[in-house]
Amino acid sequence: MSAVPANDDIFSRHMEVVAKKLLGDPNKALSSPAELRFGSHGSLAVDLEMGVWSDHEAKEGGGVIDLVMRERRCSKGEALDWLRQETDVELQERQEPQRSTGNVQPLKRIVATYDYVDEAGKLIFQTVRYEPKDFRQRRPDPSARDGWAWSVKGVRQVPYRLPEIREAIGAGAVIFVTEGEKDADALQREGLVATCNAMGAGKWPEELVEHFVGADVVILPDNDDAGRNHAAVVGAALAGKAKRIRVLDLPNLPPKGDVSDWLNEGGEAVELLAAVERLGRTWQAERPQSRFRAIPWADIDNVVTRRNWLVEDMIFENDSGLMYGASQSGKSFLMTDMSFAIARGVPFLGKPTRKGAVIYQAGEGGLGLLSRMKAYRKHYDLGADELPFVLLPGKVDLYSRESSDTDDLIAEILAWGAYLSDPLALVVIDTFSTASPGANENASEDMSRVLMNLERIQREAGCAVMAVHHKNASGEKPRGHTSLYANADTALEVIRDEVTNVRTLRVAKVKDGEDGEKISFRLQSVDLGSYESGKPITSCVVAPAEDGDRRTGPNRKPLTTDQRMFLTALDAAIRMHGGVMPAIVQGARAPTPAAWSGTTS
Repeated sequence: MSAVPANDDIFSRHMEVVAKKLLGDPNKALSSPAELRFGSHGSLAVDLEMGVWSDHEAKEGGGVIDLVMRERRCSKGEALDWLRQETDVELQERQEPQRSTGNVQPLKRIVATYDYVDEAGKLIFQTVRYEPKDFRQRRPDPSARDGWAWSVKGVRQVPYRLPEIREAIGAGAVIFVTEGEKDADALQREGLVATCNAMGAGKWPEELVEHFVGADVVILPDNDDAGRNHAAVVGAALAGKAKRIRVLDLPNLPPKGDVSDWLNEGGEAVELLAAVERLGRTWQAERPQSRFRAIPWADIDNVVTRRNWLVEDMIFENDSGLMYGASQSGKSFLMTDMSFAIARGVPFLGKPTRKGAVIYQAGEGGLGLLSRMKAYRKHYDLGADELPFVLLPGKVDLYSRESSDTDDLIAEILAWGAYLSDPLALVVIDTFSTASPGANENASEDMSRVLMNLERIQREAGCAVMAVHHKNASGEKPRGHTSLYANADTALEVIRDEVTNVRTLRVAKVKDGEDGEKISFRLQSVDLGSYESGKPITSCVVAPAEDGDRRTGPNRKPLTTDQRMFLTALDAAIRMHGGVMPAIVQGARAPTPAAWSGTTS
């Protein structure tokens, strides 16, 4: 679905009403006057000012029409009809050219109308078919300008060709149920009785059932999943009411083919009736064809649910995530260290990793990463043996609709994945903002577009994707729209204590794992030579913090300002005036009482 609403200028003001009708009550704790959040974690956000929505878990978004189409599993025409009914908006068709890149698109024109009448043959409402293909419902209204009200809200629903159905039941004739009016009319022209419901596949209002009591029903599904699921819906609705229910899967239908296609290929009424007796199967509830990877309760033991860690207790394989922190916090140094550890298959800050290839896209100061690579190689005394790590210092644009960067980046990632010695494990985007030039980080619509491209990389590359990102001005959370954090499976916060200069990695969020763990680290300088002027060339590697209590649990309270100042003064006293301790702690140093007193006074 598009993240940009189409024709929603008409309906955007109804977003709040529509969202609540479709999704129920919002999550009050996570909602605000400008944005509604739905679900226990608020993963579906509705921007009331823009009239758009974003499902950060499913990575979908759009306008009012898109939301109706998704939640009701319907076409755009059906969504518009539902909106007219539920919002009491009358929307006349505007017969005007729709322009796109300078080309005039054909006008919508009515090509057929189908009357839905009561038992006496009196018109109740019409289904209107347009070309290009679309459908609307309307009812007679003498007060309207054109004699029609384009809303059937509250109007009685009846099956198509109701008088013929009543007559067929009395005569004991077979009644065929098709997916649409065109097919029903085609069978009627062959001398058979056929019907359908208004508004397409997947719907069979309860009001229709009473008209099929005692009927001999044959359902003719279209040759696609929607058709087979519609047959299941109709059969379930009529079970126990109709005298007999059979389903006939017409032979030799093309994909998405229907009974009209079968008749056009030379099929006749006598052949169809013979096929019913020969191939028709008694309807019984069957497992639906699922587009959404349904897992029934009975199948849960047959589904592999175990996921492997890429970095234990931090990142699962194939996760998407953020590593975020303030400027100079060390987030990029930490992200590169994690990448090198995965490429080597060695622990990262004491956490086991799964060895795999890493692609590091660094559009922000990408060539500067070479110094970090050299420092890491020197510090760990690594040889020239190939490490499955590739740096991409070129900039990438994951936001612009005109840019092909997402496609090009995926193609290159896959090519490197095929070339490197280890399976691809991680793609890093450093930084998120550099990879989305021109995007408004606070706009859900802009961020939905970038996040969907990141999800494409994750899905098509078949590996984890981590983005390096900045904190907001207050330093409380990642910068930008809340969808960035909500969309991430893993969020790792990097914190630098301005007083002690101690840096901490905090597991802020990990899907299907436990968050809250903190690990302290430091940046250790590595000498890489010198410039011609004699000034040293240095870079840094990540090293464990030197204090004895580097790792804390989620319930561990942080040090107060006074406690940090005390420890800073103690450290200074040890470095400046420390003496040799007794043999029991041989090698340790401590200040004398006089020196400690002088340092803290």
